[in-house]
Amino acid sequence: MKAGDSAGAGNANWRGGRITTEHGYTKIQVGKGHPLADPNGYAYEHLIVWVSAGLPPPSRSKILHHRNEVKSDNRVENLTVITRAAHILEHHPPKISDEQVVALRNDRAGGASVIDLAAKYGLSKTAVHAIITGTRRSTVGGPTAPARKYRKRGSTAA
Repeated sequence: MKAGDSAGAGNANWRGGRITTEHGYTKIQVGKGHPLADPNGYAYEHLIVWVSAGLPPPSRSKILHHRNEVKSDNRVENLTVITRAAHILEHHPPKISDEQVVALRNDRAGGASVIDLAAKYGLSKTAVHAIITGTRRSTVGGPTAPARKYRKRGSTAA
């Protein structure tokens, strides 16, 4: 066997230049010089389909989304461009409603501890803190508190 005989179609593991990623997306071998290719010369099939239909690739703040959630269904009519933020909300909806965020902030303003609020609303202490300070859910009402500034141990600054 000569060098190179086991590459591509000569390899027993050859799958026709198609691979499935660990997240279930199909990638197609397009060559390392292709504008949509990753460093290994593969590109996402849904992105190739989208661009081949004459549509512009999504900007960095947007994502190409499968409407029916089937990652192997790469028909143009099943694809849409949405913001990354909208995509995150679609797949990871908030654990509490806007009304609960307002109630949580009011509870905190009334003196409730972060630990008690975490237990009451089924959230982590980190999530409660982010809601209280407005780092998360900043567009929702209710009183927010600035994040505390902590001194390093041993610091004498007042």
